[in-house]
Amino acid sequence: MSVRSTKILRDLLVNKSRSLLVILAVAVGVAAFGLMITGRVVLEENLRDGYAATQPAHTILSLSSFDDGLLKHVHELDFILSAQARRVGQARVLSGSNTWLGFEIHTLPDFNSVLINKLTLEGDVGLPPAVNTILLERSLKNIMDVGETIQMQLLNGDEHALTVSGFVNDLSHLPSEISLSGLGYVSLDTADKLGFDNDYNQLLVVFGNINSRNDVEIRTTKLINDLEDAGYQMFSASVPVPNQYALGNNMSSVLFILNALGILTLVLSAFLVTSVMSAIMSQQIPQIGILKSLGARIHQTMSLYFQEVLLFGILALLLAIPMGLVGAYFLADGVATGMNFNIEHFSLPTITLVLQAFSALLAPVLASLFPIVSGSLITIREAISNYKPETATRLGSFRLFGELPQLVNLSVRNTFRRKGRLALTFVALLLAGAMFIAIIGIRQSMREALKELQGDLNYDVGVDFVQSYSVNKIESEALELDGVRAVETWAVDSGRLVFNDEHLSGSIILYGVPEGTIMARPGVIHGTWLSSSTTRGIFVNADFL
Repeated sequence: MSVRSTKILRDLLVNKSRSLLVILAVAVGVAAFGLMITGRVVLEENLRDGYAATQPAHTILSLSSFDDGLLKHVHELDFILSAQARRVGQARVLSGSNTWLGFEIHTLPDFNSVLINKLTLEGDVGLPPAVNTILLERSLKNIMDVGETIQMQLLNGDEHALTVSGFVNDLSHLPSEISLSGLGYVSLDTADKLGFDNDYNQLLVVFGNINSRNDVEIRTTKLINDLEDAGYQMFSASVPVPNQYALGNNMSSVLFILNALGILTLVLSAFLVTSVMSAIMSQQIPQIGILKSLGARIHQTMSLYFQEVLLFGILALLLAIPMGLVGAYFLADGVATGMNFNIEHFSLPTITLVLQAFSALLAPVLASLFPIVSGSLITIREAISNYKPETATRLGSFRLFGELPQLVNLSVRNTFRRKGRLALTFVALLLAGAMFIAIIGIRQSMREALKELQGDLNYDVGVDFVQSYSVNKIESEALELDGVRAVETWAVDSGRLVFNDEHLSGSIILYGVPEGTIMARPGVIHGTWLSSSTTRGIFVNADFL
């Protein structure tokens, strides 16, 4: 083994605690950096592949009752790639003691041939579900379990008991925690027991040669015109963003915040490395003097200590890769569970290995560049004498407080003797504190944003009627109920933006609210809220824009 290698290993092993501190500082920063990269790549790949595997519908039409004859006609249209029909009914289920949850019941004619908005089975689930049993969307797992009997009440007041036969994952709907509505699937036989009609009322369609949402809207407009000409009444036409999960943007926002924290952690570890390397170089000054007295040149001295730093980086990388991989797994699993999709495949992306290796080797070198260069430029006389006049510390303004005790005097002198190291420590503490405050601030901001969103529709219960009723009668009947403090009647309908005769948008929900409403309090980003002076005006949300 060469003298150079012997010295590097000796420096590494003589001060084990200091070496371990440098390695851990780099490893934590690189692991956090890799954790965020791996988590982001894994989540985006699984969500993209998982959502595409469900064959999402380009448009979902709600219309008056129809049978297999209409479905056959739609299949024959040249711009239709595939189409399937369902029957969707409304109900509510008892989810706790005197607690009812709004509920959608989807009747599928054939569970084994679902080609659009496919369902992912959770565990061993038999298809189709048996008579008087129901499959639930898995976001209801926290309040219901397989084998339990749920109490269901239909809109006509009839009550039925159904047994939970299993859970499925449906990425075409928001989780129940967000939508505040449950979702279940029954067979045709069970639908007959519930008294549902045999006809369908929902049409799921996939078009061919689609490149954008505009293409979908144009084809949807053409299809709706065809159906209306055939005498069917259209209630709504949902046009989701093609190939994009409803919560995909939310996940991207969360990952952006986490990625920023990962980069800040790496920067924080670099400051710590700089501080530690400054201390190492201060202790190595006598050895640098001896090396120079034996003929070592500046570039040789710098090369020696840079190799030592690279060794720290390599050891930190070996530790950071498994740490980051384990952390990324739990991160991806946690975010996926919250967003209601599955992690089907997990691996270490090549880009993560490359960036981790790059950061583990480059970050310590850059962090230790100034200490190594300044230490290597020291003269032989300064290194051997170990005297630097500029290191003497003056108490200056501290004299204003009188003569300090000897112990305090020594502490203050030691603190301010190395001003550069003090500045590094101060910046590192500032960055760590700022990260902590930022995390707390983000948490509080998200809570406040959630309160504002909840305040947009400021009421406890909303009831939709299948037909029109007298406003005065509704309000007087509701106010007679115990616990009801206020009632408002709104007009609710759906409309579509008209771009031209052949291009209409998907359905947009329209709320007609009474003047001076206290139950609609949307946050105003631009413009003003509706007022009595508004004539033929409309207040829209950010999604509309």
